[in-house]
Amino acid sequence: MRKGLLVVSGTPGSGKTTAVLGATRRLMEMGFSAGGCITREIRERGERKGFEILSLTDGSTGILASVDIKEGPRVGKYRVNLSSLKDVAARSVEQAADTSDFIVIDEIGPMELMSPEFKKAVRKALSSMKPLLAVVHLRVKDDIARDVREEAEHIFVLDKENRDKVADKIFNLLSGLLLKEEG
Repeated sequence: MRKGLLVVSGTPGSGKTTAVLGATRRLMEMGFSAGGCITREIRERGERKGFEILSLTDGSTGILASVDIKEGPRVGKYRVNLSSLKDVAARSVEQAADTSDFIVIDEIGPMELMSPEFKKAVRKALSSMKPLLAVVHLRVKDDIARDVREEAEHIFVLDKENRDKVADKIFNLLSGLLLKEEG
């Protein structure tokens, strides 16, 4: 078990990113620096068209996957943008391991794990021993996802009913850890 490693999992639409962002924003309001990346849906006229990566480290963005991309590995109906995974996600996670108070990785899933650079960045974040909040896809079978789950101090499985309570628990655990490190 790795102290300070919190894993969030759940089905699509259960509120994983919402819970992680809620806890992260509250920690940032306390003055702690967050680094890493968040994945958000891209919707057009109510239909999901893909996913965007947002760097918490420097604010840069990129397209993770889209139905409109013509090249790249396919996951379901989407094509994965390996250059954004490398240039936004992997770079943000690596920088966070070096410079941020805590690391956020949303998410470790089938699309993200197509990138060797992303996998390397996740390994660096794990070995940094900084507080790490990671969203791990519920059914992904990759070695890195398995290692993150096995090393987790806490695993939260979200649904729409518990996501707000889980966000509070994440905030309380990480703020306690960060305040202890600070003092």
